[in-house]
Amino acid sequence: MRQGPTKTTDNPAQTLSSVVGRRIKKIRKARNMSLAVLSDLTGLGKGTLSEIERGLRNPTLDTLFAITTAFHVPLSSVLIDNMDFLSGISSSPAHGSSVDARLLARWDEDTGTREVYRITINETLQKSDPHAPGVRENLILLTGFAEVGNTDNLLQLKEGGSVCFDGDKPHQYRSLDGKATAVLIMFYPDLNA
Repeated sequence: MRQGPTKTTDNPAQTLSSVVGRRIKKIRKARNMSLAVLSDLTGLGKGTLSEIERGLRNPTLDTLFAITTAFHVPLSSVLIDNMDFLSGISSSPAHGSSVDARLLARWDEDTGTREVYRITINETLQKSDPHAPGVRENLILLTGFAEVGNTDNLLQLKEGGSVCFDGDKPHQYRSLDGKATAVLIMFYPDLNA
């Protein structure tokens, strides 16, 4: 069962929620997609999606991935826009049950889009649903000890360890001893090709 978004409580998060909500609505409208269709694709209620679009709810990382997967766009498409990067503005972190992720960089190539995140992993197990077809995740563990990868092929990583796995299959993250930090590089093939 997909974890729902949390209600917004403070002004910085409310501002972030408003920006993210406007971006989600803009992408949905550009695709001529109704809230009902987006609800069917994500498993999220229409009311929840409406509140996210209006900035009244702070969506979790899992919720954002469900929405961007339904749109066939990279996660960064709702976190920050290219003008923000050109201005040197960093994104605020997105939070999941185990992973907090801050977007550091994004670039488009002929074959797709790459994103770089600085992530923190805690000991709570985070199961992630498959992303769009062809999405790959590359993780380099900076500190700590963690178990990461596709659900049917988990690897335990020590500091300096790395793994590359299919993001379009069920996968999970969990620290095995306190907090772990990592760099995560995500590759999205040209999803609209």
